[in-house]
Amino acid sequence: MPSSPQIPHHRVPRQRPAVARALAYLDGLGDARSEKSIARMAYEAGVSYVSMWKAARSRPSPSPLTLRAARPAPAVTKRLSGMRVGKSIEEDLLHGRLPRHGAFPEIKELQVRYDAGFRTVKAALEDLRHGGLLERKGRSYLLMPRDRPAAPSLKIGVLAYNWDAERQFSLFSQYENDYVRDLELECWRRHIEVELLPYYHRGDRTIVMPLKAAGAPGPDWRKRFDGFIMIVVHVNCLQGDIAAQVHATGKPVVLLDEMSGWKTPDFLSKTGRALQLHGRPFRSAAETAGREIVARGHRHVAFFSAFHHDKWSQQCLEGLTAVIARAGGPDPKPFLEPGSQTDSGFDYTDRALASTVNRRIRNCYGECRKTMSAPYTVQLDPFFSAMFDEHLVYAETRDIMEKHLFAAADDRLITCWVAADADMARYVGDYLRAHRPDLSLVSFGSSPVVTRNRITTYDFNTPAAATASVEFLLYPQRMLPGQTGMELEIRGMMVDRGSLRSCAD
Repeated sequence: MPSSPQIPHHRVPRQRPAVARALAYLDGLGDARSEKSIARMAYEAGVSYVSMWKAARSRPSPSPLTLRAARPAPAVTKRLSGMRVGKSIEEDLLHGRLPRHGAFPEIKELQVRYDAGFRTVKAALEDLRHGGLLERKGRSYLLMPRDRPAAPSLKIGVLAYNWDAERQFSLFSQYENDYVRDLELECWRRHIEVELLPYYHRGDRTIVMPLKAAGAPGPDWRKRFDGFIMIVVHVNCLQGDIAAQVHATGKPVVLLDEMSGWKTPDFLSKTGRALQLHGRPFRSAAETAGREIVARGHRHVAFFSAFHHDKWSQQCLEGLTAVIARAGGPDPKPFLEPGSQTDSGFDYTDRALASTVNRRIRNCYGECRKTMSAPYTVQLDPFFSAMFDEHLVYAETRDIMEKHLFAAADDRLITCWVAADADMARYVGDYLRAHRPDLSLVSFGSSPVVTRNRITTYDFNTPAAATASVEFLLYPQRMLPGQTGMELEIRGMMVDRGSLRSCAD
């Protein structure tokens, strides 16, 4: 049998499906491309770093400098562009969008990320190297390691509201736990001492109970620290005289505004020694999520919240509505319960705490536990721990929102569901998997359940909030990148875990 003629290798047309997939991904991403690195986009598109880099180079985005009507001289333009890139790198390092404790991105990735040429990025990196932020090792740049001093350079007190003074102290939300964990890690790296200071109100007075202090509380806690962080998650956190006590110390203070909406006392805002961190800016988070949703072709969206008296729920809905309206779509269809976790009114948390049912169930479990074997107690103990009240709230929330899930599933125009928080995403995700697996799902805030179930969320940036807190307490007179007056917004990022799909799919 005659053999087929061999075609020279150089005459065979080369097929590059990976680059084609990367180009299709970039076309669907739109303006959100500037918020992601080459490595992240390559991971989300399922292609290699080189393929995504080639695709990004063939899809250049317009630079803001090219849109100016009057351009300065070439030399001035180059210098300004280098300063812009250097300032952007500093801001991204602070907000956690660039790795602070690992390998620094290569210059070719920074070119695409900041829409600048090789020489401009190189000049910006050299300026940062001369400023002591980076060090050069061969052709690569590394973050300058911080030497830990022999003695603690700072002592920080973290004031956290104790919701029930009669019970064991615990932080209120998952965000608070993540923030304190990252704060302790950041302080350990810089050899800074940090201590939790729970407090509660008794009338108009505020009682601070340091966890490390022995005996009766006293005013010495105000003298032992060089700066303070107040975690403000509820209006009660600023009641009493706690803010006045911190103000009287004359030391810098950071207010972590977890709900991005509480008003700072005027006497603190006028001192120049206070910084208000918007740790969870829900409106800007919703706008970022909305752009991702619109880029995937979704226009009909359902929004779920069981606590719609709370600021985060209202801000999420406002941000989504604004973005979808700009895209020409109808307002998101709300499926809400007028409850609240943090304000007065129809409050599930208060009802669960005030009820005696939880105590009866816990006492009953304590008696049954005596006759149980170890495998059973290991599985059941977490449900009857100090978080038992929250488990009651979750069960009640699931029961109340069930009718809304059925109603939303009947609307065949809706293609994407948005949950106001990670807990709501848990219930919505369970329902979608059982009844409508074709729908997309997006949420705000991360949790182990969200990660395990591969739910796409806007994750809030607790490492960046911890870093900004420490930087301000170390240098209160220095303006942080992105700071406006006494306010600084800490932005996070969208993490696509697979539950947000294209409408064409």
